[in-house]
Amino acid sequence: MQVYGIDLSMEKFDVNFTDSKGKEKKKQVKNRLSAISKFLEEVSEDAVICVEHTGSYGDLLVYLCNQLGISIALVPGYTIKHSLGMVKGKSDDIDAARIREYGERFFDKLEYK
Repeated sequence: MQVYGIDLSMEKFDVNFTDSKGKEKKKQVKNRLSAISKFLEEVSEDAVICVEHTGSYGDLLVYLCNQLGISIALVPGYTIKHSLGMVKGKSDDIDAARIREYGERFFDKLEYK
């Protein structure tokens, strides 16, 4: 199972995932219908998208994932932050990676496969 960590904002979202060789990949996607649709075409059916819940910024992403049958988890930022312990640094890139790492630990623990 592949986990995509997404840090949402009004204009765009930052995506962090690992490729089939385990190499970390980053991507920025405009928070618009055409860009999100194009991104979701690349997501495999067994993937899980893990998103820090930020109110209405993710509504279109959630809707499209539901339409396409792609699993998506909206996680409170508080939960992600406190699962990591003390960490330094903050940027959209770093946040997306931390969200992915949280999702990998969470879904592995549940044996979500």
